[in-house]
Formats: sequence, structure tokens, C-alpha cells
Amino acid sequence: MAVSLSLAVLLSSWVFMNDIYACSNLLLVVGFYLVVLLLRSQSELFVCRNYLVGYQAVFLLLFVYLLCSIVNESHEYRGDSNSFVLSESKVDWLPSSSASYATVRSLPYMLFLIGVVGPTIFCLMSEKLFQKLLWVLLVNSLVLAIMGIIVKYSGSSKMLGVVDPPHGTERYFFSTFTYKNHWGCYMVLSLGIVATLYERYRYLMMHKYNAFFLVCLSIFAFAVILSGSRSCSLLYLLLFCFFVFRVSQFYFLKSRLNLFISVCIAALFVGLVAFLALNSDLANFEEMRNTTSIYFYEIFKSGQSTRYFLSLGTWDMFLASPVFGWGLGSFEFVYNFYNSGEFRGQNLKEDMHFIYAHNDIFQYFAEMGIIGSILLLLVFCIPLLYKVYNRITTCNWLLLVCFILLIYSFVEFPFRTPSVALLFTILFAAACRVQFKPLGD
Repeated sequence: MAVSLSLAVLLSSWVFMNDIYACSNLLLVVGFYLVVLLLRSQSELFVCRNYLVGYQAVFLLLFVYLLCSIVNESHEYRGDSNSFVLSESKVDWLPSSSASYATVRSLPYMLFLIGVVGPTIFCLMSEKLFQKLLWVLLVNSLVLAIMGIIVKYSGSSKMLGVVDPPHGTERYFFSTFTYKNHWGCYMVLSLGIVATLYERYRYLMMHKYNAFFLVCLSIFAFAVILSGSRSCSLLYLLLFCFFVFRVSQFYFLKSRLNLFISVCIAALFVGLVAFLALNSDLANFEEMRNTTSIYFYEIFKSGQSTRYFLSLGTWDMFLASPVFGWGLGSFEFVYNFYNSGEFRGQNLKEDMHFIYAHNDIFQYFAEMGIIGSILLLLVFCIPLLYKVYNRITTCNWLLLVCFILLIYSFVEFPFRTPSVALLFTILFAAACRVQFKPLGD
């Protein structure tokens, strides 16, 4: 299983450069192998039988829900998004998709994540395998970060120095990621990996990797800041500061000034890393500062930002079809019908086209409606319903970064990037398995 998951991570982050549609078909092959592996493990299936019964029921309902929306079309499509006309669905009391071909295109990767990766990890993950998997994921993140830093300093305008970035992402790509904020999300999850490894070794009274972990997180900090992602840089540095504080406390346990010393060390260390990263690329620092100034000027001028109006229009889109939504993947086709009047008056170009809402939560509500969103939420909640708590809390960091990413998705769309969605699913499922022992385990 570790080989299959490692292959899936490498395919999504390196080979396909986070192209969700290019990833889908080959990752389904990996998924087929994981299913076979799961079916052969009868003892693990018996231990997780309570989980599987509930999960299978919810997953089957979600699959039928999406299948109905594909069959029950509610649009007329004439070639491109500008030739898109809404019409009545065939059966108005069933889920429908206003862009069924987009739903079909988005479905394989979602099925791979929640139908294969999550359950397989949850049922088959062991302590030993968990440790190995974390190291593989850490090495992959470290190599991605180092390559991104090298390309950034080289001044190359190509991803990894050889691949042209997609049109419109020339200023935003970093490493193999086409959008800097999604790269920042990947690094936040990677920080959770490093912190979890630290906690596990600390629990075993092993501290030989502490210096290596600090070096890794410092490299990640450089990579996030050099990418130009302001929000993720701030988020990452806050978590990094807390991690350094946690490490420092161990070395000053006997001191009366333990808390004060640890806070000072964390602030100084993280501040130094941030200072060096910002000053190592002054052009990037200047762009971040100018972008921040423009952002606040926009807020002070109109009282809201562009993303606020995007979210407002997406919410209007949800309210127009709250029960079943407009269909998975339909946002880019339907949004223009429901973007707010205030947004149209923000001096934006008439042909400005948005593929994503920059608000994953609202977008899923608008596309899948209340029923579909609840089913999707239950998929991630069920692992927490059939467990008894394990006192060994070495996975708190993984659960923390997953929760933070969910909150962050209110202002961004990280789960539309394959590598982020895949890593999130792997870490969440593995953390639930290790942190919460299944009944009878």
C-alpha cells in the first residue's frame, strides 16, 4: 500500500503537474490496485466492519446522487462557456447537473480520493506503515521545495526550469504548482508531517532528528515566502513558531523561565528565517508589499474585496438551487448568471471569467446543494464516529493542519489541486486510524 500511495503522490505532484484531469485516469489504476489489496485483507476488514458499513452506505448514496445529476441534465450546451443556456431539468425532484460533462470530468478523481484512498488507508494503516509513509511524504515535499527554490533563484519562467506554466499562471507558479497559495497549503500540510514525526520520536525519547526537522521546516518556510503567497506565509510562520516553541520547551524543562525562554527562541528563530527569506529575493518582497497595499486600498475604497463579491455571487448561486445544487464542476458555467450586481460594478472587464469561487466551501454548496454537501461531509465524519480515543496523541498536528486547511478553504480553493486534495485525504485518514483506535482493535 505504501508503494501505491507514494506512486499516487508522485504522479499528482511531479508527472502531471497538478492537472486534475490528467491525473484521473492513471490514478484510477492505482485505486484499482488498492481496492484489490483491501479486499484481500479480511482480518483488517473485520476489525473495521462498523466503519465500513456506515461508510459504504454514505458513499453509495453520494455516488447515486452524482450519477442522477449526470443523467438528469438541466442545460443546453453549445460548445463553450459563452454558449451556455440554462433550461429545466428532466425530473425536477431529482439531483441535476447544469454541466453534466463537467460533472463526469470531475467525478473520477473524487471517487479515487473518498472511495478508495480514504477507506484503504483507514482499514490497512499500521503504526509501522504510518511511520514509513510520513517519511516518504516528507522527502517528496522537501525535494519539491528545494527544486522550487532553485528555479526561483535561477530566474527561470518555466516550472522546474523546463515546462511552460499554463496560460495566466506565469506570475503565480512555484515548483510544480500552478498557484502559489496552493503550494503554501501543501507546505502547511507538510509542516504537520514533520511535527507529527517529531512528536512520535519525542514520545519514544528519541531526539536525534530534531535538528533535521528544524532544517526541513526552515526550507519549507523559504519556499512558502519565495512563492509570494502572503496568506500562507503568515499561516505557516505562525505554525512554525509554535513548533519551535514546542521543541524549545523540551530543552528548558528545568528552568523557571521555561515559557519565556521558549517564546523568545521561537520568535527569534522564525523571525530570522523570515527575514532571510524576504531579503534573499527583494523583487518578490516588493511584489508582496505592493499586492498587499493594493488589496487594502481596494477594501478601503469599496469596503469589500473582489473575493468577497465572488463569495457573495457563489452564495446567491447556492440560494437559487439550495437542495440539489447545480452539479459538480458546474461553477464556471453557472456563476455568471448569479454574480452579484455589486460585483459587476467593480470596474472589472466584462469578459472576466472565473473558474473557481476562491471559496471551496461555498462552491461545494453551490455545486452539490445541501444534500450532496452533507453526504460529502459525512464521508469525512464517519471515521470519527466508530472509534474510542487513543491516549497516544502524536497525530494532533495532522488533525490540526487538516482543520486549518478546511477553515482556509473559505477564502481559497486548495481542494481543486490534486496534490493538496490527495495529501489531505491521506493525512486525515491515517491520523484518524492511528489517533482513534477502531472498536475491537
